Amino acid sequence: SAAAWSSSLLGVLAIDLELPLFIAVIVVLMQGTLIHVIAGFIRTRWEIPAFVVTLAMFISLRGAARLITNAFPITPFPEFFNFWGGGYVLEGIPFLERGIPVPVIIMLLTFVVFFFITQRTVFGRSVYAVGGNEEAARLSGISVMRTRLMIFGITGFLSALAGILISSRIQSGSSNIAEGLEFEVIAAVIIGGTSLMGGKGSIWGTFLGVIFIGLLSN
Repeated sequence: SAAAWSSSLLGVLAIDLELPLFIAVIVVLMQGTLIHVIAGFIRTRWEIPAFVVTLAMFISLRGAARLITNAFPITPFPEFFNFWGGGYVLEGIPFLERGIPVPVIIMLLTFVVFFFITQRTVFGRSVYAVGGNEEAARLSGISVMRTRLMIFGITGFLSALAGILISSRIQSGSSNIAEGLEFEVIAAVIIGGTSLMGGKGSIWGTFLGVIFIGLLSN
């Protein structure tokens, strides 16, 4: 629903309101981050279970997306925008017919960045600590609220990015995209070895889970 909301908002900003596409993309990424940070604050400040907070946000954002688009796709985007969601690079490689899809490049770069964060940074270790035992993390001097807000914010940014890439691929802003995507995400993460109880998992395992789900879908 966050991806659908971001896609719809991008359509409204770039097509209906005729903002420059670059500005519209930045606004969508910023609002995606901010909305999730607010959700993270609500979850942490009042100790509301994350499932409840995200479920409420799930319903709200999908409804808001349909409201601002009247449940119809907003189209068309400029032709060049299709490159980010449907373009290819390194065309002409012998073992690849059309080259490498741009979203695949973005996915690989994203995995590399977050693999480094989880393995080599204090923040990455803090995420595991908070997920494993929140109280022990707090007693160890880790700011649980800050860690949670950053995680929610990163999730919001990536959800907005997903909505932008899907919009680019279909050349429209739509409230109907990404239905059921959350189940594919959860399946990929669990298959990759991440515990729903927290504190256990790896980016590498998630990457393999994504590849597995993608192959099944294709």
